[in-house]
Amino acid sequence: MAPALPPSTGAGSSVQLAAAQPAQPDSVRTVATPDSATEGGESAVTGGFVSRILGGLARLERRMPWSGIPMVRDVPAGPRTVPAGDTVTGPVASRGGALDVFGVVNGDAVAYEGDVILHPGSTVTGDAIAVLGRVQLLGGAVGGEVRSVRGALAPIVSSQAAAATPRDTVRDRLGLVVGWLTVLILMGVGVLVFASGPLEGVVEALHGGFARSLVFGVAGQLAVLPVVLLVVIALAVTVIGILLIPFAIVAIALATAGLMMLGFLAVTSVTGSAITGGESRRRLSDRGAALRALFVGIIVFIAVWLIAALFTPVPAAAAVARGIAFVLTWVAVTVGFGAALRSRAGTRRPKPPQVEQEPDDEISWLTPTPIGGVAAVRRPTSQSR
Repeated sequence: MAPALPPSTGAGSSVQLAAAQPAQPDSVRTVATPDSATEGGESAVTGGFVSRILGGLARLERRMPWSGIPMVRDVPAGPRTVPAGDTVTGPVASRGGALDVFGVVNGDAVAYEGDVILHPGSTVTGDAIAVLGRVQLLGGAVGGEVRSVRGALAPIVSSQAAAATPRDTVRDRLGLVVGWLTVLILMGVGVLVFASGPLEGVVEALHGGFARSLVFGVAGQLAVLPVVLLVVIALAVTVIGILLIPFAIVAIALATAGLMMLGFLAVTSVTGSAITGGESRRRLSDRGAALRALFVGIIVFIAVWLIAALFTPVPAAAAVARGIAFVLTWVAVTVGFGAALRSRAGTRRPKPPQVEQEPDDEISWLTPTPIGGVAAVRRPTSQSR
């Protein structure tokens, strides 16, 4: 049976998954055979090419069964072209040159030490495979997989499979941080406009006890899963309840996420108020001061993640920065969640302590009349008769 390229790694080879063209339905595989090269610096188009390829393929063939792909020794040397308008039954292969496809290949298209080039309007119904080369999709379509086999002396990978540079990684992480900043600001403005009362209630609960809110938050997070299980068990008793289980799970998840977000915004508001101080309250209205405190608090927590993103090129520093950012964010979310639970989503506020007023000595002894309020008796004097 003719050999086929392996979908997984073997002892003398490694398989790397790579991203194909955006329109490609299947995955792109880059198969590396580091031990397929021979010593002596032989040219790829000389006789050493055949021995290298045969050696690598033989080692891979011993690891797994192959089917459908012609061996390199059975492929005529030189490039090959499938003209436009022609339909060729595959597999179609070339050795030591490119395989240009302008028409249709019903099967696999393989190039040994060359590129598989799919020109506009071309179609390969099977896999497009390049050994010591690459697959160039210039407007053609591939019905199967796009694979590239490379060796240690010819590290050929497609541009789509190239690893991201540190600069690209930093840019991606910064974009993610900016996106979260935008989302939090929009949600904060929405809460201030439509739910300022509950937000103030959670803020008052935070002022009432940070440690207690932290304990409530941890307990609430641990109780989410048991509550879901209890609700599912209770609803599973009846047929109608079974139908309502998905909606109940979604409702619990949304309620939990909403309480966490409300609590986190309350923590950011408290943090911003502590940073800005009372000066802004004297210059701004209550709504303006609350908005400013919320913005400042959000920026403080986002700044921690921003620093972690900037340290991405340094793995050790980035890991430490991300750990610190995660801990701070978790504490803020947990404390806010606990305050939201304590205040019942901001609907129950702590009652202010009542101070009993001492009666005025000047009038406390008077007994008012029901009509005119005239004293019924005279005020006693310290003089004795």
